Amino acid sequence: MVLTSFETIHFPLMLERAKDILLAPLANTDMLWMVIPLLITLFAMETYFGRYVDDELGWNTALGNALVLLFVSMDLFRTLIAKLPTPHTAAQVVRSLPQPEFALALLVGLGGIYLIFTDFFRILPKQIAFNISSAFPINFIAYASLVVIYTDISLDWHTLLGALLLFGMLAMFFWYFRLIIPYANTARKQEG
Repeated sequence: MVLTSFETIHFPLMLERAKDILLAPLANTDMLWMVIPLLITLFAMETYFGRYVDDELGWNTALGNALVLLFVSMDLFRTLIAKLPTPHTAAQVVRSLPQPEFALALLVGLGGIYLIFTDFFRILPKQIAFNISSAFPINFIAYASLVVIYTDISLDWHTLLGALLLFGMLAMFFWYFRLIIPYANTARKQEG
């Protein structure tokens, strides 16, 4: 059996990056100030929707979740600017904007603004908006962006694919997590 370069080089690198992304707060404790609230929010929301299976995300919650991306992008910019040589000048910041890390922070911020706008004005169909603006994808995007900015993990295709792999694995974890949460007396029992 002939192994391809994907199986021998790329897939192991993707797995390594997924592991690095997952374990990054252990190596870089500065990011815990942002990661801990994200994790608390994520587990609280997943537990809530596991317990109250009849409830659905509302437009106000979708909007609130989208705001998380805006707050995280501000911290990303703060962190990136703090890494620039002092004194920090506007010219330094403008010259640094083309760097991939600044582009990521800008993308997270613009994505947050887009979701805030579309959720506020209810532009997207409800099901699409609620899936995009639910706690898990928003918090994962925020977390992965924090990891790239706070650590020395390179921003490349292996990191992106590793993040997508981790996203899939964590999505399955939280799907199972919701299943083991005891239902509230007011919630219907899942068909099963």
